[in-house]
Amino acid sequence: MNLKLSDSQISLVCRELLATQPTLSGRALRVELHRRFGSVGKKDRVYAVWRSLRAERAARSQVLQGCADLEVELEEARGQITALESALFDAEQRATRSEERERAHQDRWANEIYELREEVRQLRKAASEPQRI
Repeated sequence: MNLKLSDSQISLVCRELLATQPTLSGRALRVELHRRFGSVGKKDRVYAVWRSLRAERAARSQVLQGCADLEVELEEARGQITALESALFDAEQRATRSEERERAHQDRWANEIYELREEVRQLRKAASEPQRI
């Protein structure tokens, strides 16, 4: 008896077998079709469905691998961002401390110069006044 298998029957069996046996051969698919439905179907049609489902599975696998690779890159980027933020914070802290030291240095020498000028002014004033004996 010649039974015609539908594409959906072939696809269903092929998907089930590919889920459990990723390296499923076309011959194994035809054996399973014969076992389930009593017919192996036309070779060209069965192999066409088998190839398309394998290609679909391979493409999905590549997409999933690409997503996994992107997730790894995203985590690495997040780690780099954290490290850069930490380095930026440290650099800002160093710059703040440096500015404070420079301000203290400038203030010290400005006060020193002011005191020396006042001393010179007082000495000039004292030198210009007649001395009392």
